[in-house]
This record gives sequence, structure tokens and C-alpha cells, in this order.
Amino acid sequence: MMSMNRRNRIANSSLCVVMAALCFFANPSVSAGQHVSRTEDDDKAMRLFEYHLGEWGPPPEDEKSRGVSIVYEWAMKGKTVRVAEYHTIDGKKTQVNEGLIGYHYGQKQIVYQEFVLDGVRPFEVMYTGRYWFEDGNVMKREFTAYDPDTTSRTYRETVTPTDPNMRKVLIEYMDDNGQWKKWGEFTWVRRQAESDRKAERKEIPTKYFEPFIGEWEPSDSDKQKNPRFKDWVSAFEWGPQKRVVRILEGYPAGQKEKRILEGFAFWNPVTGRVEFYAYNSDADFLFKGEYTILEKGKIQREYEVYYPADHDFAKRGYNVIKFRETHTLKDPDTIDGHILYFNKKDNRWDPWGGAGGHHLMVRRNQKG
Repeated sequence: MMSMNRRNRIANSSLCVVMAALCFFANPSVSAGQHVSRTEDDDKAMRLFEYHLGEWGPPPEDEKSRGVSIVYEWAMKGKTVRVAEYHTIDGKKTQVNEGLIGYHYGQKQIVYQEFVLDGVRPFEVMYTGRYWFEDGNVMKREFTAYDPDTTSRTYRETVTPTDPNMRKVLIEYMDDNGQWKKWGEFTWVRRQAESDRKAERKEIPTKYFEPFIGEWEPSDSDKQKNPRFKDWVSAFEWGPQKRVVRILEGYPAGQKEKRILEGFAFWNPVTGRVEFYAYNSDADFLFKGEYTILEKGKIQREYEVYYPADHDFAKRGYNVIKFRETHTLKDPDTIDGHILYFNKKDNRWDPWGGAGGHHLMVRRNQKG
């Protein structure tokens, strides 16, 4: 615990900072220095947090970490993010720290500061550092933790989504020799009401494939645009007990034995995800990813394609490419498909193929 004198010094110092800030904003003649222009990419930077907003914590089976959670929420929507951590202390949910994340237009990076409240942990700590994103939704931060005695330690945290409701978290620290060492690795899951979790455990998401079951082919207009699709039929078929969906692609009508791709989407009872694996036997591509049920009649698969060394993509340095493909039922016999790939160079999702990545599939014998 801090002494009364130390508390007074901190309080007086904080008051001075607040008064100085008020004077700055009240006097328009006070200059912050050279004007820094703002670009569209700057504004996009903070929007990447949208995928991570919400309350997160260890899975229910993690007894050791029960009662711990972290919240990301908009402070000013689209501009700043508030982050807060909670622990259960003496049976009560207690906030133990709070931080603010925002974009520094001068430094062209996302910066943040976080404070640990006094009395909750053995010492007070301030974190200061930066956030950035890699591979689309992988959130990373590097920060230095300052203790009251002015000692410090630098950490790096990587938050990797495995699906919309689960994250893998890796924390590293920099040792005295300037080397990164593993501090800990754990899992976050999105916090939900217990009734919602029980309902999800009873429900098998593969049931949402029901309206997609059957054979599909490109619309006549898409066939005209791309002759490759003239003899291209795809199918979704049920596997055992509707826990598995068989996926076939690239065969002439009535000749499934000539398919060039075969894969499966299946319910994983441990991860709670619909996982997806497929193989293109014509060109030796491996597909690996998962399906997400966005809503009734709308499914999305996000996956990586692994190309063999002799493929043109691999020769150009793209041996693995990440895709995001969305299927939306426009009506019972028409699928609006939209496919994107992750552009690592520009750190964004871009359309794959012509027509902005869009294509139409119609149920066999229901051409449009």
C-alpha cells in the first residue's frame, strides 16, 4: 500500500496535469505543433478492433482462471477503445485495471496506456505501448510495464482468433539479454449468458447447412463470362447423423466420379467449431479452415490453401493464401457467392476474381 505522502504527491501531480490540459483546450492560440494530415488508412486502423469487441475470459473448464475477464469496447465509436480487466475478489467482480487505445496520427500507429488500480495487486503498474494487426484479425500489442520503483519489463501479446468466439493468446517477455521468452499461453472465449452456452452445447451447427444440401452449378451468365464453369457442378451432401457435410466440386453433370475437389465440414465437440478440410486432387491443393454460421441461410468459410512447390503461386512466394468465402441464399434455388483473399502486402481482404469476387450458383435444373 502507498504511504499518505506518496498518495498526496501523485494526487497533486495528477491535478497539475489535468489543469494544464484544460488550459490547452480552452486556449485555441496554444499550438500542438505542425499539423499532421489524416488519411483513409489511418481511419481504418481502429476499425480492425471491431472483431475483438466484447467480454472475454478463460473457458468454463479452466478452474484456475475462473473469475478473470477482459473487456474491449468502444469509448468513442470508431476512434478509441476502452480495455478493462476484472477479477473476482471476495466474491465480487472487481475492476483491476483500465486502459485507452487510440490512433496517433503523427506516429502513424495505434498507441495505448493502461493503469492497474492500487490495492488490488502487490504494486501499482502502468503499461504503455502500441497495438497492430497482422493477417487480418490477429491482434498484437507490445508494451512496457513500469513499477512504482521505476523498474520496467517489456512484453508482447499475440491474440489469434480461431473462430468468432474463441482466441488463442500468447504472451512473451523480453529478458535481460534482449531476447523474447514465452511467459504464458492460454485460451479466451467470448462471455455469454449461461443459458446461451447450454443452448449452444445442445445445438449442432451443421444443421444450418440444410438449405444448401443438393447440387449446384454456375448461373448461365457466369458460364458465359468464364467458360471454365461450363462443366462445373458442386454439391453439399449429408454425412453420418448430419454431423458431417460432404463437399464435392468441379465435376460434369452426372459424373461425380470426375470431381476434382472433395472435402468435409464437421462438428468438433471439443472446440465447438465446424471445421473444414478439402483436397484438390487435380492440382494437389490442400484446404484447411472452418465454417461459421452467420445467420440462417448464410454461411461463411475461412480457410487457407496450401499450394505445392511447383505451383506458380508458390514460385512467386505465395505457398499459402488465406480465403474468406460467403454463401448467401437469395432464394431456395440461388446462392450468392462472394470470395475474398487476404492481401498480406496491404494487410486487407480483397476480392478474388472478377465481378468483385461475386458469383451466382443455381440449384441443378433451376438455372437462372
